[in-house]
Amino acid sequence: MANNNQDQLFKAFGLFIEAFRPYVVSLLMEEDGDKWPAKFVEVLSFDQKEKWNMGLRNGSTPETLIDFHHLKSFAIQKKDLLKKDFTKSISALPNWLSEIAQLRHEVAHFSAEINEDEATKVWIHMKTIAKTIGMPELEEELKKIQNSNITNQAEKVVVVAAETVYSGALKPWFQ
Repeated sequence: MANNNQDQLFKAFGLFIEAFRPYVVSLLMEEDGDKWPAKFVEVLSFDQKEKWNMGLRNGSTPETLIDFHHLKSFAIQKKDLLKKDFTKSISALPNWLSEIAQLRHEVAHFSAEINEDEATKVWIHMKTIAKTIGMPELEEELKKIQNSNITNQAEKVVVVAAETVYSGALKPWFQ
């Protein structure tokens, strides 16, 4: 996958996590109020809890500590909170979040090759989640970012074709 595609995905991942964090917090606050961070930490692995606590000690807010690699376990362990929004797709949600987290990891750590099919699935997952949780603005912004990538590719093709110029000593037969 071209670097431009990776740049577009990187932007999309940033928008997605910034929108999904408040959604997670709002679900937990409905049930636990201000004690939501303690309830969120319950879904984390031991290592994740250690990093969470280190982040708190370093002055990060609990909301900003919610990250991609936490979302799958949150979706599995807090299925009851997510069920009202995700109804039929609740069983697919952990897998979607896992695929998003995996590709985000690859993009963030500049993996040499990003699979186009995996990227397409992740775009679909992010837009579907945005739509499902009632964030049409996020869905539209994700579409714009994804489509700007397609537009940029089309423009590049036009530019390359326009720059093709004959520069030899022989004149073409059609002149």
